[in-house]
Amino acid sequence: MRKALAEREKAGHKTTFFVKLTPQSLDDQTLLPWIAQQLKNARLRGDALVFENERLQQRMNQFFDKIEATLRQCLRDGALASASTTPTVDAQVRASVLMAFAGRDPGRS
Repeated sequence: MRKALAEREKAGHKTTFFVKLTPQSLDDQTLLPWIAQQLKNARLRGDALVFENERLQQRMNQFFDKIEATLRQCLRDGALASASTTPTVDAQVRASVLMAFAGRDPGRS
């Protein structure tokens, strides 16, 4: 795997790989030094590595849900004020577009 990633980088293909962290792996004092050494040995960019943590992902989803709900309400109020015939639909569409710009997957529910 490490060799394949290094070959992709050498060929100019920027590759991002994800590592799912569990609470147990966060407690392992040897994990990060080991990962750093593997990146160095393979001559891979440090920013090619993305750590995933389930709890953090849940909190980010809650954060985006709250932002989207607030946007929908504000946009619905604006659509009502401008006499839209479909204020809820208009607000949902506009909120989805804004959330897509924020990096939120519009298909996520």
